[in-house]
Amino acid sequence: MTKMKKILAVALCVLLLGSVFAGCSGKKAEQTTEITDETLLIAYTADNAPFFQIDEKGNASGFEADLIAKIFDSIKDDCKNYAYVKVEPGYRLGEETAYTDKDGKTYIAYMAVGGLQKNDGTNNEDYSFTNTVISNRVVTLVKKDSKIKDYSNLGGAKLAVVSKAAQNALADNAVIADRSAKTTTVYKTAQAAFTALYQDKADAVVIDEFDLRTLDFVLDGQKKALSDWTTELNGQLDTVEYAFATAKYDRLKDDINEALLELMALDFAIDELGLYLTTHPEDTEVLNLYWSYIKLAREGREKYQEKYGPLLQTDLTPGSYKWLDNPWPWDLGGND
Repeated sequence: MTKMKKILAVALCVLLLGSVFAGCSGKKAEQTTEITDETLLIAYTADNAPFFQIDEKGNASGFEADLIAKIFDSIKDDCKNYAYVKVEPGYRLGEETAYTDKDGKTYIAYMAVGGLQKNDGTNNEDYSFTNTVISNRVVTLVKKDSKIKDYSNLGGAKLAVVSKAAQNALADNAVIADRSAKTTTVYKTAQAAFTALYQDKADAVVIDEFDLRTLDFVLDGQKKALSDWTTELNGQLDTVEYAFATAKYDRLKDDINEALLELMALDFAIDELGLYLTTHPEDTEVLNLYWSYIKLAREGREKYQEKYGPLLQTDLTPGSYKWLDNPWPWDLGGND
C-alpha cells in the first residue's frame, strides 16, 4: 500500500507542487468580487472539495483555486483580475449570462472549474477541456488469501462498492455488473466497505483512489493498515480525468495548457536531476544545480507542508540528496 500511495502522490501532487513553486517568483494574482469589463469570469456550479470550494466571503480554496491563482498572469490576456461566479448546471460557457451587475450590465464566463470530468455525459460536446489536471483510478482490493486474482474472476463476486465514481465504473463494465448485480452492495464510506471485506461479508471492494488514499481503516478501535491484509488487483475498472473547461474552441484552453506545462517544468527538472544524482553522487556541479532548484522551490514547498506535511523528494536534509521516507500527506499518523 505504501508503494501505491507514493506512486499516487506523484500523480496527485505534480501540478500542485508546480503551482506553489511558481508562486515564489511572481506577484499574487488578483481575485476580486468587484466584476468589471476587465475581470475574467470563472464559473462553478457547486462546491466540490478537494477541487474547489468558496466561503461566504467569496474566498476560493482547493487545488484548482490554487492553480488558477498561479497561472492567472499567464492566461489573463487583457484582464486585470478574475472572479468566481456560481451558475446553474448546464450553463453554456461563452454564450449565456453568468452575472448581472446592479446597473443591469451582463457578463459571460468563458471558463469553469469544480472537478469537471472529461468523457462524462455531454461534457466533451458542450466544452473544450484543457489537458488533464488530475486523474482518479477506480481500483479493486481483495483479501490477500482471496481466490480472486484478476478482474476476470470478479463477475459473480460479492462486491462492496464505494463512491459514485466506482458505481459508474462498475455499471460501464457490463460483464462484471450483470454477473454481480444481485451481490453488489453500495456503502456510504470506505470504512464500512472494508469492514464488510474483513468480516467476509464481501469478496472485494471497488473504490476510487481519492476515497482510498484518505482512509485510515480502524478495526476494534485500532488502526489496521490495509497493506497487512489486502492486495490490489492489477489494472483498474476506469480512470476518471478531471480538467478545466473553457468555451468551445476558445483560445483560452491553449493558454491554460501552456501555463500548466510551465508549472510542471521545475518539478520535472528536480525529479530528473534527483534520479541522476542517485547514480552519480559525486557530480558536484549537478548537485549544486539541483540545490539551486530546491532553493527556488522552498518557499512554496514550505507553505504546502504547513498544511499537509512532508511530500516528495524535495523534502531533503541540507547537504544530502536522500529522499524523505514516510509519512506522506495522508499518513499523518506515521509509517504504515
